Amino acid sequence: MIATTPVALPPKDDDRENGAVFCTAHVGDVLVTVTARAVAPIDARSVAGLVREQLDRIEAPGKAV
Repeated sequence: MIATTPVALPPKDDDRENGAVFCTAHVGDVLVTVTARAVAPIDARSVAGLVREQLDRIEAPGKAV
């Protein structure tokens, strides 16, 4: 027998819109594509910062801080 726990979803809120940010970049032969979805407004600078950090890791794969 498998035990199940009921899941309660939050109430529907028609006033909130969803947003999305799409970023594509490459380092050498490596293509990086990021899709971020969240309740609008999305902080595009934060998403871009995350992509930049990941590109820096690809550029210097043995270098970790």
